[in-house]
Amino acid sequence: MRAEPKKKIFIHIGTPKTGTTALQAFFTSHTSALAKKNIVYPVSGRRRNQHFYLAIPQSNNQKLVKKVWQSLYDELDSTQWNTAVISSERFSREDPMEVFNACKRFNADIHIVVFFRERKALLSSHYRTAIKTGARVCCTADAFIPFWFERSDVFNYDALIRRWRDPFGDDNVHVLSYDQVVENNNSATAFLTVMDENGVPCSLFSEEELGLRVHETQSDIALDLLLRTNQLHYGDFPYWKVIRDLFSMSDELNTDTRLTTSSMQITDEGLCLLDEKMSELGIKFLSYFSSEAQAIYNFNQAKTVERKVISDSERIDIQLELLNSLSGPIKKALLEKTKLTFDELVNVEIKTTQLEHYKVLFKRDHKQLMQRLEQDTFNMKK
Repeated sequence: MRAEPKKKIFIHIGTPKTGTTALQAFFTSHTSALAKKNIVYPVSGRRRNQHFYLAIPQSNNQKLVKKVWQSLYDELDSTQWNTAVISSERFSREDPMEVFNACKRFNADIHIVVFFRERKALLSSHYRTAIKTGARVCCTADAFIPFWFERSDVFNYDALIRRWRDPFGDDNVHVLSYDQVVENNNSATAFLTVMDENGVPCSLFSEEELGLRVHETQSDIALDLLLRTNQLHYGDFPYWKVIRDLFSMSDELNTDTRLTTSSMQITDEGLCLLDEKMSELGIKFLSYFSSEAQAIYNFNQAKTVERKVISDSERIDIQLELLNSLSGPIKKALLEKTKLTFDELVNVEIKTTQLEHYKVLFKRDHKQLMQRLEQDTFNMKK
């Protein structure tokens, strides 16, 4: 009697800003097609499309973590599958040994898949995202560099690879270049290729299905306006409504995404600091890339994104048009909350540093996360 092939689990650990949302949306959207190949994208532990709760460290909420992993065990025990895919960029920040120990229960081959992005573009993407997350970032691009390196180890690619190779083995940690992925295909195609190369046939999707994109580039001029409003510390103000309305109007008015402002640009001085920080972290991870991927990464590291920096008067004209085009309720709420006219709002000064403000906000965010996890634990008991 021929033994059944050993099951495989592919765990996608990020890193952030490397097509993770698109990859997770792809797996969520194609569960039926995947199931025909005995490939499962489990429901357990998911928040939206990612396995957020499986990536929570036990030190944050041991009861919830154990309950979520048990839910995953039960789901896979009751499902016919040969291959499972688990995805959360939070894994890249957590302890691999916790994941390794939790996966022993499956008696399966575990493959870790991680995407790395050229660090300068990664930091720029983090900066733009942080501006949109509700008054967390209130500074120029240059001032953001030391702060982000101070609080985040996501740029230390060499250390991250070592951490995951130690428990899972060299051959089971697959390192991919996001820069090459963007140039040649997309994150879903690249991920399925890794699965295919490791014994899981995945050539069953059309280019149209694989070409799913989730995030679109936002106008720097709209982001610059958010940066100015961030100085005012909105607190509980429904900021997301402002952001959605602002970007919607930016699209409707065809605000040129190739234009930028002086505050949104990393200066030559900032680039020197960034190069210094990156050289401290090392480049051994590049040895995991193909020669083509290395060349693309090095090219992207050397180049500077060419955008036209507009004058202050041009910026003010465009931003006033955006503000005056907002929906009535949002416009009214913005004026009432800020206590400023739109003419005053577009002239708010962007700070060159505000690290103490960030530290307060991230402490608050951590507290809110802990409260949400406690609530989730309570809800699961019902």
